[in-house]
Amino acid sequence: MKNLESLNEFEVMNEQEIKTIKGGLVAGSTVESDSSDDDHATTNPDDDLEPVG
Repeated sequence: MKNLESLNEFEVMNEQEIKTIKGGLVAGSTVESDSSDDDHATTNPDDDLEPVG
């Protein structure tokens, strides 16, 4: 029965990790979607850039 015990332990640990990951994703997405951010990268089509290589 040792295998069944460790499987149950694994499932409990895994469930905790999934909750942590979901919490992190939620926290991260609120930061990413901050529309008041002035750090947006823009592309200027008028730039005369030469191809590299």
